[in-house]
Order: sequence, then C-alpha cells, then structure tokens
Amino acid sequence: MRQMQRLAMEALLSWFEVRLSAEQDRDTTKITAAAMTAIKSESAALPSQNDVASLCAVLASECADADAFLHIAETSPLWSPFELMGTIQQKLWAQDAAVVPYAVRALFVCARFASLMQGTQVIRPELMQGMHSAFGSLLSYFPNNSAALFLITPRDRPEIGRRAGHPLQQFTLADSLARLFRSG
Repeated sequence: MRQMQRLAMEALLSWFEVRLSAEQDRDTTKITAAAMTAIKSESAALPSQNDVASLCAVLASECADADAFLHIAETSPLWSPFELMGTIQQKLWAQDAAVVPYAVRALFVCARFASLMQGTQVIRPELMQGMHSAFGSLLSYFPNNSAALFLITPRDRPEIGRRAGHPLQQFTLADSLARLFRSG
C-alpha cells in the first residue's frame, strides 16, 4: 500500500510537471480543469461523485470491512494494489492523462485500507508510523484538512466529518485537486 501511495503521488506530480512544461500551463484553474476532464473521461476509475465525502462513502460501501477489502482487492482491478500500480505505470509511460483518475483512485484505496486497518491491533503501530502519517500528509492538501479527518477517522470519534453542515460535505474533488496543484 505504501508503494502504491508513493507511485500515485509521483504520478500526479509527473502529470503536473508535464502540464507545466509541455503544455505551458501556468494557471492552477486550467490545470485543475484538465485534471477533472481526465477524471470524467475515465468514468470507470472513480465513481461519479462530486464531493470528497460522497466519493468516500461510495468506496466505503464497496468494502465495509477488512475481509471485504481483501476479497475485492483480489477480484477487482480497481481495488487491487498490483493492478492499480500497473495501470498507473502504463498510463505514465504513455503520457496518458488517464493517469490522473487512476492515481487519485489509488490514493482513495490506500486511505480506505488505512481506515480499515486502524482498528487492527497488529497493524495499528505500522499505520501510525508509516501509512497513517503518509496519508495525513497527503490528505492535508484537502481544504481545511477536513478530508483527512473523514478519510482516516479514529474509531473512537466516528462523528468527525459526518455531522450535517460539516464543511467536508461541501468540498469537491476539483477543489481538492486545485489545492494540491497550488501547493506543488
């Protein structure tokens, strides 16, 4: 999972660098629009949800627990870390903009895995030292860090990000990508 998270971040950075150099894009609004166009053109990669909370909910419904996650990771190329990494590498080598939705999907899969493993006593120390802090850094790009709180919610505080009117409910994927690109 950590390798997939690293590859996905590097793929997004590579795509962003190509936009800067080859496409001569200097406006984050234009770059974000290109990322959203890439995401919409590969509808199989991500469910068509406009906000981060809804996307997380859809993905969580596909694998409610660790056993379901393991099963779906074995049977679906959209959940398999190995398949996702292969797709990301293939899209990178081809300089295909479709790398964006697959890299974003991989990050959400990593976050779902980290969330599911957080309650596992054997895994929890590793998450806290490695993957959890890596996802915390990654998800800090989301506005007000609220997505990080939602995606990796401590089991003892499940209400974070879920109450009605919480700002997370209003964050769009485009807003989050724009913030990521502005930070780069």
